[in-house]
Amino acid sequence: MMFTKPFICILILPMTAHLGFSQSNNTTLINTTLASEQKIKGTQKLGFLIGDWETESWFYWNGKRPDKTEKGNYKAYYTLNKAFVTDDIQARHNGKDYLGKGFHSYNPQTQHYETWYFDSDGIVVFYPGGYWEDDSTLVFKGKDVNPSKIVEKRTYFKINSPDSFDLIEKQDYGDGNGFVTVLEVKYKRIQAK
Repeated sequence: MMFTKPFICILILPMTAHLGFSQSNNTTLINTTLASEQKIKGTQKLGFLIGDWETESWFYWNGKRPDKTEKGNYKAYYTLNKAFVTDDIQARHNGKDYLGKGFHSYNPQTQHYETWYFDSDGIVVFYPGGYWEDDSTLVFKGKDVNPSKIVEKRTYFKINSPDSFDLIEKQDYGDGNGFVTVLEVKYKRIQAK
């Protein structure tokens, strides 16, 4: 009987390490949990996007704002246990339907906001360096991942109202002219009936 207890202890320790409960794995699990909590908490700061919105858009041509606006819809919602804000965009542009989809989140390792954006024209843009410029202005910078490698800058502003916000998108084509405005959008919340 005296040998049973040490024998059991010897069996438990190797089994515990074998099942992944070593000190190193526990630390990794704790760090992953903290990072996940930080990601969700940071992503919640993008909550101003959540909801159904009517959009009024101006697609600039050669840096000039057109007189005519394009109407559309924007819907944003939390996904994947609130780790991401996903959005769906529907608009008209040059007489055709324009569709877009974005995935926005906070990256606790870089302490920046990130966006992946895809559209029906085949454009894919990754914005890895999002940051709050002030309480009502969120700025994203990224690159077109298509061969053009256009540098993009997206600025959400006038966020301090729960029923509206604006967006300006600019692009730098690498021609020495710097950023040129290509899109302006005004968002107005669709009120529940």
